[in-house]
Order: sequence, then structure tokens, then C-alpha cells
Amino acid sequence: MASRGDAHTLALSSHLMPSIPGHGGSLDDWDDEEAREQLEVLLWLVGSGPEPSHCRQPPVAAPQMSISVRDLAGNHVRVNAEAQRTVAEVKACAASALGGDPALQVLAVAGEILQEAMRLQDYGVAEGCTLCMAPWEGHAANAPLLLEPRFLAPQHDFDLTGVPNDGVALSRGGEAYVRPFGWRRHALAVDAKYSDTTWLDGRMAAGQWPVGYHGTTLPAARAIVAQGFRLCMSRRATFGLGVYTTPDVDYAERYAEAFEHAGRRFKVVIQARVNPAKRRRVERRDPATGAVANIWVNPNERDVRPYGVLVREV
Repeated sequence: MASRGDAHTLALSSHLMPSIPGHGGSLDDWDDEEAREQLEVLLWLVGSGPEPSHCRQPPVAAPQMSISVRDLAGNHVRVNAEAQRTVAEVKACAASALGGDPALQVLAVAGEILQEAMRLQDYGVAEGCTLCMAPWEGHAANAPLLLEPRFLAPQHDFDLTGVPNDGVALSRGGEAYVRPFGWRRHALAVDAKYSDTTWLDGRMAAGQWPVGYHGTTLPAARAIVAQGFRLCMSRRATFGLGVYTTPDVDYAERYAEAFEHAGRRFKVVIQARVNPAKRRRVERRDPATGAVANIWVNPNERDVRPYGVLVREV
């Protein structure tokens, strides 16, 4: 029975079979080119020969797309590549233009580090996408977070790593503000994100919002930087659905999950401003120490605005 054919194939085989090799003839006996091609097709259909060369489709070149690769200094290069290209191939191409040893660099998109053996299409990289290239070994300005430069305002960064609490009383939005001693802050670009900056500017300005801290995971921190807080991603509902913050960075650290980078462990906390008119205050007492933690719950995600990412080694 013909494994690839139908009734037409069987009819054609009954017409040509006497001349099939082993049935009174061979392909070399066929002088008519059209008849020879028909026999090649027949042999392929019944599973007795390879696919005829005249039936094979020529390979189609994979379409190229144009993507941008930026480094942490803001330099960028356009790279034309197929979606089937590996991350390693694209990184090598970008590194040759931007400089640096590709073996010491990583590519990231939306805060996710791309694995070298994977292909662009595996990450949904498409025409017009921007990839971030950064040093892997912690030499980057915002390592180990590896955030995209477009989200950052490095002119507002500060580093309190190893700095003890100086005890100076500060205030933001009418609430006591304790600076995040022991942490390095990477400032976020927010000036053009909202209609005004009253919520952030000044120390005693009317309409200023107080500072709240939110401990989280590294993937969640990257998502918050890119998209803001999202209630659909919230895992805490002890005091009702909402975005949870606290004015105490040490308490927020309890909810920050450690992650590894270049053989070292770090924690990350989001620094945000909280709309005081929309928050709900709750208290939680530590049964072991008796200490009371102040927790703020904002039911609307838009009432908590991230403006810094804190990181420190643990």
C-alpha cells in the first residue's frame, strides 16, 4: 500500500509499475524527462525513493530584525539579527562595537538576565527591542541589580554602605524619616513620570508624601521598577489587599529575599513615597521582642510611588 499516496497515486502506479526497477526497467531507461519526474514522485510516494529534487523547496532565509543594545553608560549600537540567533552571538556582536570583553558581560531585558545558549525568540525579543549589556562581575554601577539605564537617575544615587545611623531627626511628608543606613540606593527616573513632583520635592512642602520601604525579591523589584506596584502580584493580605510599606527599613528587610550574584548574597528593598491620605495604619507586635512595627496599607497601587531601589550585601 502506498504510504504517502491516495487513489490517484495507486492509479498512477498501475500505469507506470511495469517500468519500475524490478518490474522490467530502470530509471535510466526513461528518456522522457516529464515521465522520469513522474516516476521519481511515484517512488517517493510509495516509500521506495528519496524526495525528488524538483519537489524540494529552496531554503527561505530567516527575516532579520533590528534591535538596540545599550550599556550602562548610555552608549548603544544597532544589531541586525535573526530571531534564531543565540544570546551569545548577539552579545559578541554588540561587545565588538561597544567595547569590553563579552565573556565578562551579560545581556538583560526588562531586568531579566538572558542565558547565552538561549535564542532571542525564546525571550520574545522582537523588532525594536532594547537589550541592556552590563558587566557580570559586579563592576556595573547598579550591579547586582542590572536594571535598564532608562529607568535610572544616577545623579540622585547615594551610598550609605557601612555608614552608621547618625541619629539626626528628619521628616518627610509629616512623618519621621530614617535614612537607609547600611544600604546603597539607586535612584529611579520619576521627574517625567507624574504630572508634578510635589509628592517628592522639598522637606516641608505641602502635599509631600512620607517615605515607605517595601522588602521584596529581585525579580519583583525589577518588575516594580519597570511597571510600578501591581496589586495582582501581591502575596500579602494579612491586613487586607493593598501595597504594604513601612517607615522602618530594618523591618522591611525581613520581607526581602536574599539572592546571589557573582558568588555573593544580597537583599533588595524598594524605597517609595506613600500617599498619606489614602493609607491605612496598622501595627504588628513581635511576640519574641515585644517591638511594635508600623505598617502602611494602601489599597490603590497608584498611591505608592517607587523612587529608589536599595541593595546591600548580606
